Amino acid sequence: MVEGNSGLEEPESDMTFGELMHHRSKDYLIIYLDIMGYKDFTVRNSKEELYASIEKAYRMLNLIKMKATKNDGSELRFSTKMKMYTDNILLYTELENDEYDMLRCSATLFTFAAFQRMIIKECNLLLRGAITHGKCVIGDYVFGEPIMWAIKAESSKAIWARVLVSEETVKKYIAPELSNMFIPIDEQGNMFLDYLRLTLEFEKKSGKDSYRVLVDHKDDVLRIARNTFNLERFKKINTMNEAVEMLKISQKFHLISLYHNSLCDQYGHPDVKLDVIDDVPPPLCLKIMRS
Repeated sequence: MVEGNSGLEEPESDMTFGELMHHRSKDYLIIYLDIMGYKDFTVRNSKEELYASIEKAYRMLNLIKMKATKNDGSELRFSTKMKMYTDNILLYTELENDEYDMLRCSATLFTFAAFQRMIIKECNLLLRGAITHGKCVIGDYVFGEPIMWAIKAESSKAIWARVLVSEETVKKYIAPELSNMFIPIDEQGNMFLDYLRLTLEFEKKSGKDSYRVLVDHKDDVLRIARNTFNLERFKKINTMNEAVEMLKISQKFHLISLYHNSLCDQYGHPDVKLDVIDDVPPPLCLKIMRS
């Protein structure tokens, strides 16, 4: 134990969790993510290839620079950091409890939407997760009520490849003009980040046609279905376990397909829809193979 005013901090390993929360906790916007298809990916490839994909995604995250400007015209500097453990990713942005936290959070969400799209396109992986805010310890130990909420929301409510956003975070930190356009509410009252709409609007400003964006997204979903999840193996089901796994995976692809198709309708490109069977999710994984 360090005593007096030596300037050295007490090591985390010598502190109780209560002491850590009291002395080391900070306010963060956190994004907790689960890599969907982790097991399938490592079976078909290797853990090393998975980690290489995530490392590539991490480099991409650092390349995404969303500029935010203060009232005086100067640039607001903020940093979104990343931790990864097995098939989970934690992104976190420290909040300063000042007038610019809403700007930090909005910029972080734009950054993450680009990151989520890149993960799909460049790494052939789908992400599911939840976003919230609050006091956490993020160091040698990672814990706090916001993280527990995000883990529970990801595992029990997100269901498919989407990232939920807590209502409290939206109300406190996301500008209404952004939340109204890019954070829809589903029939169960869950808010989630509309990453594909964000991509469409961002690409529109740079001159890219929405048709091309939707074609790329469709191709990516089909490629992930075939390569990451290996849906061809379900053409012949031999065991009950295989049947249950097929149902779980097909539901996820059914829902992301419906999400994709809703954007195709809204942007006037119905010919770029994914082929789904309405209200009959189970056969989807087999039908995707014929798309």
